[in-house]
Amino acid sequence: MRYKPFSRLLAVVAVLCLLCGSLTACGKARPIKSSKEELTPVGTVAGHEVLYEELRYLTLKYREAMAATYGETIWDNAESRELHRAELEKAVLDNITSNYAVLALCDEVQIKHTEKAIEEAVQKYVQTTVDELGGMKTYREQMATEYLTDHLYRFILAVSFCETELLYAYTDDLGLIEREEDKIYDMIMGGEFARTLHIYIENSAGEDPAENRALAEDILKQLGEGTSFNTLIGRHSEDFYMTTTNGYYFTRGEMLKEYEEAAFALEIGGISGVVETPSGYYIIQRLEPDPQYVMSHLGELIDQYQYAMLYNMIDEKQAELAIEWNDFGKTLDLTTLS
Repeated sequence: MRYKPFSRLLAVVAVLCLLCGSLTACGKARPIKSSKEELTPVGTVAGHEVLYEELRYLTLKYREAMAATYGETIWDNAESRELHRAELEKAVLDNITSNYAVLALCDEVQIKHTEKAIEEAVQKYVQTTVDELGGMKTYREQMATEYLTDHLYRFILAVSFCETELLYAYTDDLGLIEREEDKIYDMIMGGEFARTLHIYIENSAGEDPAENRALAEDILKQLGEGTSFNTLIGRHSEDFYMTTTNGYYFTRGEMLKEYEEAAFALEIGGISGVVETPSGYYIIQRLEPDPQYVMSHLGELIDQYQYAMLYNMIDEKQAELAIEWNDFGKTLDLTTLS
């Protein structure tokens, strides 16, 4: 299943994939100073300086991802670069403003990403990374491969820790997000969660979306002729994580917008038409929540609900933000940045 794509995940996932094992540390991974250019501000968001190292990292990672999708030569000539400029700039700027939306909300509740407890937690993660990679030499090499600096790595981790602290503040201290098990159980059973099965036809690289759309329409026709939903999942669906027993449980704000709107519009037992998303086509069936499943997975569903509410608040804050470029930032062309 393709869950809602929070833009900051590119930064966090690319970094956290380096981590494994437990938080045990040996030795001392001292901070590595970034260069003067890397630490040069390119602008501000919500009063926080955005440094060149962050802009460069995100730009190069997104350019790499887009080249894998559209072709390795898309950045090689001016015409092709211009064709993909808008998508690249939107992806990079969405990621930046998402990170600083977290910090802006943290500022409101007096959580600072530079406070001692967060810095200590970041240091443990960095040390674990170094230990698991076999030492500082390999760590430096891995950072370079990922277009990262140690300074930026620590910043991204600090934002992640701040996000967790923000969730605690909103649930435990301020009561802005529900925490009571009984109330959340009632929400799940009362319609604020959807439970769905789906048939997913992915628009993979090199495939013709029109052909995939036609296949989805044909599957919908087969459903109308009486073929069971579960049978067609087994024959055609390209979501290999979904079970035909439990399906997916989710609340608003977790899924791709098109999927979510279609799912919540259905009655229990209803089947959607072909739902087009950026990643492919879905046919969705909405099921009644299973009380036994909900009770046995209530802790996971509560976490899921609380994070969905938090991310909705982050999205709302992000919509208010924009980067204010300084003179240096205005000179930079993301399509040619190296």
